[in-house]
Amino acid sequence: MQNPLKKTFILGSFFLAVIVIYYPAFSQKNTDSPPSNKISNNVKTQKNISPEKSLENPENFFLDSKFSQQIFKRQGARRTDLVDYKKKGYIGETSEGLIAIRDINKLNPTLKKKIEKKVKFENKDRNRLYQAFIKRNKYNQQQEKTYRQNMFQSHLQSDPQGVYYRAEKEWLKK
Repeated sequence: MQNPLKKTFILGSFFLAVIVIYYPAFSQKNTDSPPSNKISNNVKTQKNISPEKSLENPENFFLDSKFSQQIFKRQGARRTDLVDYKKKGYIGETSEGLIAIRDINKLNPTLKKKIEKKVKFENKDRNRLYQAFIKRNKYNQQQEKTYRQNMFQSHLQSDPQGVYYRAEKEWLKK
């Protein structure tokens, strides 16, 4: 019998690899606007289902669905800025698979607002993907926690040296 933690880590790694391989648009500039209804011609969709329907019925969740593609596109548009903020120490990954703001009070109000907005949208998109994946696989609470920790490891692995991450409520440097 295969270890469920190993299976979750493999699925999480696959999930991250799909994002990197199929969605090289990570170098695009930010667009925190609502997703476009247009999908790139070079990406095949398994199902043409609205994002709302994908969440209602987990059977509709696919990594190459319209739902996932829209999220990956938005994430790609934010990626450059988020990596820059990580390098500057403003934000970091958390063991819950999300991004958190470190010490933002030292920043000017304009930059502070911009960072808060990016983190909010990134976490919202990550949570939507995680929840759809968790529902699709019928994970219990422990499996969800393990999945999120594996996603944290995957995100942290792709981050450059010197960035901060939060584990056990403590900020550490990679």
